[in-house]
Amino acid sequence: LEIIKRICQSIILITNNKTNMLFRSLVVATVLSTAANAFVPSSSNTFGRVSTRGVIADPTGISDANNLDKLVSREANIKPTRRTKPTLDPFNPDFEQIDSVPYNDAFPSSTKEHKTVVHEETGHVLHVPFRRVHLEDPAQPTLDLYDTSGPRDVNPQEGLPKIRSEWVAKREGKFERYTQMHYARQGLITEEMLFVAERENVEPEFVRSEIARGRAIICSNKNHVELEPQIIGRMFKVKINANIGNSAITSSIEEEVEKLQWSTLWGADTLMDLSTGKHIHQTREWIMRNSPIPVGTVPIYQALEKVDGIAEDLNWEVFRETLIEQAEQGVDYFTIHAGVLLRYVPMTVNRKTGIVSRGGSI
Repeated sequence: LEIIKRICQSIILITNNKTNMLFRSLVVATVLSTAANAFVPSSSNTFGRVSTRGVIADPTGISDANNLDKLVSREANIKPTRRTKPTLDPFNPDFEQIDSVPYNDAFPSSTKEHKTVVHEETGHVLHVPFRRVHLEDPAQPTLDLYDTSGPRDVNPQEGLPKIRSEWVAKREGKFERYTQMHYARQGLITEEMLFVAERENVEPEFVRSEIARGRAIICSNKNHVELEPQIIGRMFKVKINANIGNSAITSSIEEEVEKLQWSTLWGADTLMDLSTGKHIHQTREWIMRNSPIPVGTVPIYQALEKVDGIAEDLNWEVFRETLIEQAEQGVDYFTIHAGVLLRYVPMTVNRKTGIVSRGGSI
């Protein structure tokens, strides 16, 4: 960071043109803010004021980096989250009980409830979560809403309850395939289909029909037994995805699990682990064991890590091995960069910037 500061100061000193100075100062501000890894939301629409040196000033009035936590807390109305140190032992992370706000503080006048329904063929009892908002209108005292927050007050070291273990075990060995589409086309309503039907307030037969037609999907790897099933399709509620993941520069397993818990609390229906840094496999394992929502990945990130970042060494065998590894771990869905061909790699050599990926980061 100190080297970057000195380089940027040199750029300003040798730049005589005032317009160029402003431009390069913008670059300086961008570089420094990126290096500090701080995102500061602001309610003001003003981009900022230009100082006497041509640097864009902070419109919030906070210039001390130590006060950033206070600003984030004020703007986001949450307790400040401190950035954790890199994980030393990926098999035994230094988890703390996530110090998140209580459920009824996050959602005022709300309580988390469960609807009980029995799967007739197996007798399994399903507990389907929902959020009940308590209203002041006596004519409509409550309003029930979709809830994705998952079990509360769970120790990440132990993981979430394995609610699908019995469902999956009951089906093992009875069918050639285990996809929800296969069951649907056999005319079978699985526990997952019944679960999502209750969540969406539709008939189970309608869920089965939409899946059989290929117009809806339940992302539910049989190895992700902690999953609370949900459905994605044109006739169902809109679903929201959250992206998390470490990088070679920052973050840790502890922080990624905390990101997961905040994402599900605020309503994420699915989550993608886009980790590209250290301990990708172990990071994903801890996420899987603590996720009540479907988890997706971009396998080529880990495949690239396996060949030490040398894109020319990527091949089908490495990619296939990575796909199988992640599927066995419980990953529910994948993003496949099918357009990344080996013959295109040399075309990246003369690029002025990196290739845009990971939701826009470079």
